Amino acid sequence: MTTLVLIALAAITARLIFIYTHPVGPCRRCRGKGTNPLSTKKRSGYCRRCHGARVTQRTGSKALHRMVRGTSNAVKDTRKKR
Repeated sequence: MTTLVLIALAAITARLIFIYTHPVGPCRRCRGKGTNPLSTKKRSGYCRRCHGARVTQRTGSKALHRMVRGTSNAVKDTRKKR
């Protein structure tokens, strides 16, 4: 049981580190092509999800960066007060 908990904690930690270092990933709708899935050589359009940027924000990356930035700002504020 404890081994399973340690494995789960290691997996969650690894995922959080991955999300923090790689906040964007390829668009899942257009698979990183940037065009509409129904596009042809004659007719093309931008993907509605990524708007042609080919990447989208990973789930949880905004919240994780805000949390890290908030805690680092709190530490800086406490150091200034001393």
